[in-house]
Amino acid sequence: MKRRRYVWRMLAAIIIVQVAFIGETNGQSTEHTLFASSELDKKGATVSLEHLLQQETVTGTVTDAQDGTPLPGVNVMVKGTTTGTSTDSEGAFEMTVPSLQDTLIFSFIGYQTQEVLLQGRSTIDVSLQIEAIAGEELVVMGYGSQRKADITSAVAEVDMESLGDRSVSNLTNLMQGQAPGLVAKQTSGTPGEELQVNIRGISSLGAGSEPLFVVDGFPVGTSAGQNIDPSNIESISVLKDASSTAIYGARGSNGVILITTKSADQNEVDISFNATSGVQNIPNSRRTEMMGGVEFARLKKEAYMDQIRYFENREPSIDEVPENYRYPEETQYSTNWLDHILNQNASFQKYNMSVGAGGGPVRSFVSVGYLNQKGAVIETGFERFNVRANITGDLHDNITMGWNLAGSFSREQYAPTTGRDAIIGSALWADPREPVYNEDGSYNAYIGGRDGVFGIANPVMDLTEMDRNRNTGNLMTNGYLEFKILENLEFKSSINASIENRSQKEFRPSYLAGRGFNNPPPRESYLNEWDTEVYNYATDQLLTYTMNLGNHDLTLMGGFSAQEETVQGLSASGDEFPNDIVRFLDAATRKEAGSTETTWSLLAYFARLNYNLHDKYLLSATFRREGSSRFGSNNKWGYFPAVSLGWRLSEEAFMSDYEWLSDLKLRGSWGVTGNNSIGNYRSLSTMNQANYILGGEFVNGQILSSFANANLGWEQSNQINIGMDLALLNNRLNFTAEAYRKITNDMLLPTEIPVVAGFQTTFTNIGEVENKGLEFSLG
Repeated sequence: MKRRRYVWRMLAAIIIVQVAFIGETNGQSTEHTLFASSELDKKGATVSLEHLLQQETVTGTVTDAQDGTPLPGVNVMVKGTTTGTSTDSEGAFEMTVPSLQDTLIFSFIGYQTQEVLLQGRSTIDVSLQIEAIAGEELVVMGYGSQRKADITSAVAEVDMESLGDRSVSNLTNLMQGQAPGLVAKQTSGTPGEELQVNIRGISSLGAGSEPLFVVDGFPVGTSAGQNIDPSNIESISVLKDASSTAIYGARGSNGVILITTKSADQNEVDISFNATSGVQNIPNSRRTEMMGGVEFARLKKEAYMDQIRYFENREPSIDEVPENYRYPEETQYSTNWLDHILNQNASFQKYNMSVGAGGGPVRSFVSVGYLNQKGAVIETGFERFNVRANITGDLHDNITMGWNLAGSFSREQYAPTTGRDAIIGSALWADPREPVYNEDGSYNAYIGGRDGVFGIANPVMDLTEMDRNRNTGNLMTNGYLEFKILENLEFKSSINASIENRSQKEFRPSYLAGRGFNNPPPRESYLNEWDTEVYNYATDQLLTYTMNLGNHDLTLMGGFSAQEETVQGLSASGDEFPNDIVRFLDAATRKEAGSTETTWSLLAYFARLNYNLHDKYLLSATFRREGSSRFGSNNKWGYFPAVSLGWRLSEEAFMSDYEWLSDLKLRGSWGVTGNNSIGNYRSLSTMNQANYILGGEFVNGQILSSFANANLGWEQSNQINIGMDLALLNNRLNFTAEAYRKITNDMLLPTEIPVVAGFQTTFTNIGEVENKGLEFSLG
């Protein structure tokens, strides 16, 4: 190499250099032009000096300015040319440059672009600073991540830092009020219960309207479960329009929520412990104001008298009013049943300890947590133990790996709180003239049942004496291997698995009144038990190609996905117990048992293209072909395309004078998504057990319970989204506006059919729903 450089320098030395000085007549200015040429062959070919010096070699290393970590994959370009390379796994690079007086440009996602003048140096080390502006942040997307400035679809991030250490029991509580278009509301008073989450409204009547939850790349379904510790969450991305969710095909119609859990920080050892303790109360302003005994008796007295006045057109006598309502002021008891079943100062305890080791080629993270939450209703509570561990690292210069393992176990003491027959409804119905306890201190078991008032079980006694317990154990794991096949070509193979067990037990003793109205004790005690096993497996195979050529950035991704879930259930019940002490099924005289098993599966092929020109003109396109076991044999496969465009006006030359403008982007998208939340076997003709008498003997048999529909197809949603992202004053002020319109076609609903067919309804594609709206976000 040195000899080659010497030869070229000798040739350069004998080149004829001509310098022409062109002076202006006024003598006030002089222009100097330097050019070099050499006649190297008989044809008179001319070779420039710049070309003759193209063999200069520059080497160096690129590291993180904060911790000195080598940065692999950094783009290194010669300014003004298409000559470039990228750093290897150790952050090193080697390239040839036209001249040692050139300028090199170092760029890497998540870091500030840096220009370095060589000034004759052939070895140079560069440290890159982490990019602080919002546009350079990475946002988790379906099957990958993308620079925030390049996103052309409707995606919102939950700001985890601003949430701090909120005292919540599950992740759905974290999302309340954190993203426009996302509504998370409480529908139950059960402690630990998930909130109901909807994105951009309810778009289906026959199928579900809940979004798809994806945890560390694993689509876990329309519920993230109660067993994920919010302390372990690193980021939450909300995908709202079809352009961002079409990559998930038949599960993207209602939006997608991407959850990423924490891992070890690079080159850092971190030990943290968090403890939260407090109390919870329902404020008086949120409690239903109840009538006392005197008020209730006065109301009933007036009601009886007004009824006679209205229907008989005369003034009633006091004797026509039931005796217990004639003199309300003499009412002995005045019980506020709602106050008696509510927990005062319900305790909340939450503890989490995590250890992260990020040094070396292998990084690990372990977290252990405990939660104990008493319910707003007495004798209810939720207790959870959870542990999470992950490991990531480099197996080779071109092979990286990651593995996550999470386990949890929860115990729940619950009570039915929704509906008028549930415990809250009972407290609202209960006669306030009745006491909670008898004079001997025992429970007053039967409330009401006289003077035209419905009789119900004592709500306090119901909560105290009934056994209602639910245990849930969950084990979820996923791992991946990523291979760097070529400089710009990577292959990632991942596998996900989840196993969950749910067991539930209810025992109602004989001395309790029955459920509902007018069922006084004693009654036959009974026991119900359920046990459910859920097995969920998924695999993804991704091939990604990236190209950076001057002002052109291109990313191509193709993938294959398969998933299967099996639910196995076992239920048993018994009654006629000899006593209320032995509360096990074996003690029952009469027993019944049943079992179920359901399975669904899907298979999908998908592709995505992201293109960036001059950091101003953006294009993203996705396509997914998916097959599902839930649909008819004639409509197993669905097709889900999407495309979005973006224009960053802030990068245009005519906007350069507006220094207060940090970023301005206009974007629009269109796409098709689907909804397969219709349950299993809707397209098939199912059978039900039907016993009958044949020849004087009892015979087991089966009959058809539903029609088959081989044409049952996908519920598809076409969605258009137009948005604007605006950032001002060095990203201190951010504003986002969205306008969307979604039309759901071929809605899945039960349809009435002539009874002569033997059935009253069948499930088919019919109906249409439109969702449209405006969203604004200012921060």
